[in-house]
Amino acid sequence: MREGLLVICIVVVGVIFSCRKNPPDSVLPPITKTGEHTLGFFLNNQTWVPYDRGNHEVFELPKPQLEEDGSFKISATRIDEDESCRNWFCIEISNFDGIGEYQLSSNECTSPYQSFYYGYHGNRAAKYYEIDDSKPHIMEVTFFDPKHKIIAGNFEFDAISNIKDTIRIRSGRFDLVYE
Repeated sequence: MREGLLVICIVVVGVIFSCRKNPPDSVLPPITKTGEHTLGFFLNNQTWVPYDRGNHEVFELPKPQLEEDGSFKISATRIDEDESCRNWFCIEISNFDGIGEYQLSSNECTSPYQSFYYGYHGNRAAKYYEIDDSKPHIMEVTFFDPKHKIIAGNFEFDAISNIKDTIRIRSGRFDLVYE
Protein backbone atom coordinates (compact mmCIF):
# COMPACT_ATOMS: atom_id res chain seq x y z
CA MET A 1 0.00 0.00 0.00
CA ARG A 2 2.77 2.43 0.93
CA GLU A 3 4.68 1.69 -2.27
CA GLY A 4 1.56 2.35 -4.36
CA LEU A 5 0.96 5.64 -2.54
CA LEU A 6 4.61 6.62 -3.05
CA VAL A 7 4.39 5.87 -6.78
CA ILE A 8 1.20 7.94 -7.08
CA CYS A 9 2.85 10.87 -5.24
CA ILE A 10 5.88 10.73 -7.53
CA VAL A 11 3.66 10.67 -10.64
CA VAL A 12 1.55 13.60 -9.38
CA VAL A 13 4.63 15.69 -8.57
CA GLY A 14 6.13 14.83 -11.96
CA VAL A 15 2.93 15.87 -13.77
CA ILE A 16 2.74 19.15 -11.84
CA PHE A 17 6.32 20.11 -12.68
CA SER A 18 6.06 19.02 -16.31
CA CYS A 19 2.96 21.21 -16.78
CA ARG A 20 4.54 24.35 -15.37
CA LYS A 21 5.35 26.81 -18.09
CA ASN A 22 8.13 29.32 -17.95
CA PRO A 23 7.04 32.95 -18.10
CA PRO A 24 7.46 34.30 -21.63
CA ASP A 25 10.51 36.32 -20.64
CA SER A 26 12.46 33.56 -18.87
CA VAL A 27 14.51 32.73 -21.98
CA LEU A 28 16.11 34.81 -24.69
CA PRO A 29 14.58 34.74 -28.15
CA PRO A 30 16.34 32.30 -30.47
CA ILE A 31 19.09 33.53 -32.77
CA THR A 32 17.40 34.01 -36.14
CA LYS A 33 17.94 35.97 -39.35
CA THR A 34 14.43 35.95 -40.80
CA GLY A 35 12.87 39.21 -39.58
CA GLU A 36 11.18 37.71 -36.49
CA HIS A 37 11.29 41.17 -34.87
CA THR A 38 12.86 39.95 -31.63
CA LEU A 39 15.25 41.48 -29.13
CA GLY A 40 16.64 40.19 -25.86
CA PHE A 41 19.71 40.12 -23.62
CA PHE A 42 20.93 39.20 -20.16
CA LEU A 43 21.00 42.17 -17.79
CA ASN A 44 23.18 41.18 -14.82
CA ASN A 45 22.37 37.51 -15.58
CA GLN A 46 18.59 38.15 -15.74
CA THR A 47 16.68 37.84 -19.01
CA TRP A 48 15.45 41.12 -20.50
CA VAL A 49 12.91 41.19 -23.35
CA PRO A 50 10.51 44.03 -24.20
CA TYR A 51 7.25 43.96 -22.23
CA ASP A 52 4.66 46.65 -21.55
CA ARG A 53 1.27 45.08 -20.69
CA GLY A 54 -0.08 46.59 -23.92
CA ASN A 55 -0.38 50.12 -22.52
CA HIS A 56 2.29 51.57 -24.77
CA GLU A 57 2.78 49.07 -27.59
CA VAL A 58 4.57 51.60 -29.75
CA PHE A 59 7.36 51.75 -27.13
CA GLU A 60 7.27 48.11 -26.07
CA LEU A 61 8.19 46.57 -29.37
CA PRO A 62 11.79 46.80 -30.50
CA LYS A 63 11.93 49.85 -32.71
CA PRO A 64 14.85 49.73 -35.15
CA GLN A 65 15.70 52.73 -37.31
CA LEU A 66 18.23 52.92 -40.11
CA GLU A 67 18.80 56.59 -40.93
CA GLU A 68 20.03 58.15 -44.16
CA ASP A 69 23.16 59.44 -42.38
CA GLY A 70 24.25 55.81 -41.77
CA SER A 71 23.27 55.54 -38.13
CA PHE A 72 21.34 52.53 -36.87
CA LYS A 73 19.35 52.62 -33.62
CA ILE A 74 17.33 50.05 -31.64
CA SER A 75 15.03 51.09 -28.79
CA ALA A 76 12.52 49.20 -26.62
CA THR A 77 10.86 49.36 -23.19
CA ARG A 78 10.03 46.96 -20.44
CA ILE A 79 7.75 47.27 -17.42
CA ASP A 80 9.19 45.85 -14.20
CA GLU A 81 6.08 45.36 -12.09
CA ASP A 82 8.05 44.25 -9.00
CA GLU A 83 9.98 47.54 -8.92
CA SER A 84 7.16 49.71 -10.34
CA CYS A 85 9.36 51.08 -13.07
CA ARG A 86 9.64 51.39 -16.83
CA ASN A 87 13.04 50.48 -18.24
CA TRP A 88 14.06 52.02 -21.52
CA PHE A 89 16.75 50.46 -23.71
CA CYS A 90 18.43 52.22 -26.63
CA ILE A 91 21.64 51.41 -28.51
CA GLU A 92 23.04 52.85 -31.71
CA ILE A 93 25.94 52.72 -34.08
CA SER A 94 27.25 55.36 -36.47
CA ASN A 95 28.47 54.84 -40.03
CA PHE A 96 26.63 51.57 -40.60
CA ASP A 97 27.57 49.99 -43.91
CA GLY A 98 26.50 46.34 -43.67
CA ILE A 99 27.65 43.16 -41.97
CA GLY A 100 30.47 43.76 -39.51
CA GLU A 101 31.46 44.77 -36.01
CA TYR A 102 30.81 48.30 -34.72
CA GLN A 103 31.49 50.30 -31.56
CA LEU A 104 28.31 51.54 -29.89
CA SER A 105 27.91 55.30 -30.09
CA SER A 106 26.02 57.81 -27.95
CA ASN A 107 24.65 60.40 -30.36
CA GLU A 108 20.92 59.98 -29.69
CA CYS A 109 21.12 57.14 -27.18
CA THR A 110 23.17 59.02 -24.60
CA SER A 111 21.97 56.62 -21.90
CA PRO A 112 21.51 53.14 -23.37
CA TYR A 113 19.59 51.98 -20.29
CA GLN A 114 17.26 54.03 -18.08
CA SER A 115 14.81 53.25 -15.27
CA PHE A 116 11.86 55.51 -14.41
CA TYR A 117 9.81 54.76 -11.28
CA TYR A 118 6.09 55.26 -10.75
CA GLY A 119 3.28 54.33 -8.36
CA TYR A 120 4.44 53.07 -4.98
CA HIS A 121 8.10 53.72 -5.94
CA GLY A 122 7.36 57.04 -7.69
CA ASN A 123 9.52 58.99 -5.24
CA ARG A 124 12.69 57.10 -6.30
CA ALA A 125 15.07 58.98 -8.57
CA ALA A 126 15.41 57.78 -12.16
CA LYS A 127 18.59 55.92 -13.08
CA TYR A 128 20.51 56.77 -16.24
CA TYR A 129 23.23 54.36 -17.41
CA GLU A 130 25.98 55.45 -19.78
CA ILE A 131 28.31 53.18 -21.73
CA ASP A 132 31.44 52.23 -19.81
CA ASP A 133 34.09 53.37 -22.30
CA SER A 134 36.84 51.54 -20.38
CA LYS A 135 35.41 48.18 -21.62
CA PRO A 136 34.41 46.86 -25.05
CA HIS A 137 30.98 47.98 -26.25
CA ILE A 138 30.23 46.19 -29.47
CA MET A 139 27.33 45.56 -31.82
CA GLU A 140 27.95 42.93 -34.47
CA VAL A 141 25.63 42.89 -37.47
CA THR A 142 25.56 39.29 -38.68
CA PHE A 143 22.82 39.60 -41.31
CA PHE A 144 21.61 42.49 -43.43
CA ASP A 145 18.96 42.32 -46.17
CA PRO A 146 18.10 45.83 -47.42
CA LYS A 147 15.51 44.48 -49.88
CA HIS A 148 13.36 43.03 -47.06
CA LYS A 149 14.64 45.53 -44.45
CA ILE A 150 15.93 42.77 -42.12
CA ILE A 151 18.88 43.25 -39.82
CA ALA A 152 20.16 40.74 -37.25
CA GLY A 153 23.08 40.58 -34.89
CA ASN A 154 24.33 40.68 -31.34
CA PHE A 155 25.72 43.14 -28.80
CA GLU A 156 27.43 43.34 -25.43
CA PHE A 157 28.49 46.15 -23.12
CA ASP A 158 28.68 47.47 -19.56
CA ALA A 159 27.08 50.70 -18.42
CA ILE A 160 27.47 52.89 -15.33
CA SER A 161 24.57 54.80 -13.72
CA ASN A 162 24.34 58.32 -12.37
CA ILE A 163 24.72 56.74 -8.90
CA LYS A 164 27.78 54.67 -9.96
CA ASP A 165 25.89 51.38 -10.24
CA THR A 166 27.23 49.12 -13.03
CA ILE A 167 25.11 46.85 -15.20
CA ARG A 168 26.38 44.15 -17.53
CA ILE A 169 24.50 43.47 -20.74
CA ARG A 170 25.50 40.13 -22.25
CA SER A 171 24.39 37.80 -25.04
CA GLY A 172 22.29 40.57 -26.61
CA ARG A 173 20.61 39.53 -29.83
CA PHE A 174 18.21 41.00 -32.34
CA ASP A 175 16.43 39.99 -35.53
CA LEU A 176 14.48 43.03 -36.66
CA VAL A 177 12.58 44.55 -39.53
CA TYR A 178 13.72 48.19 -39.64
CA GLU A 179 12.00 51.36 -40.81
